[in-house]
Amino acid sequence: AMMGINDMIYRGTRLIKEDKPAGRLVKMLEELKIYKLFNLLWLSLEKKTAHFFKSAPLASQRFPARVKYYGAACRFFDEAPDSRNEEFQYIRQAVQLADEGKIQDAMVLFDKAAEINPQNEWPHLELGLIYHYKDFKRAESAYKKAISVNPRSDEAYHRLGHLYLGRDNQSEALFQKAVDIAPDRICSCMELVSLYEYEHAFTKMEQVYQKAIASVPEDDWAYAGLAVLYEQQKKYDLAEKYYRLADALRSKKNQEHIRQNFLKLTEILSREKIGFIIAGYPMRSVSGLKDIFSGHDGVLVVDNEMSFRDAVRKEGYETYFTDRFAGDFGHCTALGNRLLAQNIAQLAAEYIKNASFFKKDQ
Repeated sequence: AMMGINDMIYRGTRLIKEDKPAGRLVKMLEELKIYKLFNLLWLSLEKKTAHFFKSAPLASQRFPARVKYYGAACRFFDEAPDSRNEEFQYIRQAVQLADEGKIQDAMVLFDKAAEINPQNEWPHLELGLIYHYKDFKRAESAYKKAISVNPRSDEAYHRLGHLYLGRDNQSEALFQKAVDIAPDRICSCMELVSLYEYEHAFTKMEQVYQKAIASVPEDDWAYAGLAVLYEQQKKYDLAEKYYRLADALRSKKNQEHIRQNFLKLTEILSREKIGFIIAGYPMRSVSGLKDIFSGHDGVLVVDNEMSFRDAVRKEGYETYFTDRFAGDFGHCTALGNRLLAQNIAQLAAEYIKNASFFKKDQ
């Protein structure tokens, strides 16, 4: 079950309002997990190729990001006067044409949108996204054009910084520029933390987290990130303080939709007499999950909190995670996946051992 962190609206990107038709569509897709499932299916196929991002068709390659960025592109449309409707329609049609591989036709429509409103950077941002993993020079040109059109576009600086990752040393300044323009842009803070971690610039990491807390005090990401950072530095009292602060913030969030999704899944599987396992996030308490499933037989909740915290404390964060997208954890390395699998297997084995159907002959 892919429910939890990714159910929340993408932090740092201003998505369309949920009370508008386009907003309701994006919300529906996120709740149904369609875009996640589509991406997983495509990735499983594309693992057979050595150069995924160069070979993948546009529609499949960028579908999850398209939900995010397409929504962001709708921002000006939802909040703008009706005179911009035609402009939005051109952008939307251009995105669709590009995803069908009709790049030249898409460029014509992007140009038309830009003619209607020369101060709108989004035609150039969307064009850059089309070329982001296929043609560096064209993507670079599009993002720079977006910046020239709107020098206050945090999205443009962020995307250009992402484009430059691994190519030169401009990414840091561009991500920082995005944060300077929009201090609540957590996704740019994430990129800065990743860069500083690679450089072992821990003081800079701490500064990014502290600034994020000052700008977005209700977001748990920076608190959780500081907790892990302090634990790495053996500042255990500070680490526990920030773990508690992050947990407190999460407990205040309205996650009723997550609870309802889980209960709906439980209802469906129970009807088919299928038990299932819910794996808690690494480094985090599963008390909330256990509360959701209290009274439901056949649901196993795997606790991945202390096993990962102990492992990270002994062997280092980077041994088990490749990034810090959630603050206190990220995507697992091979060893991280192994530890996760071991925790799941251990609980499943204990359940099977103690299950009543094994005791029928006793």
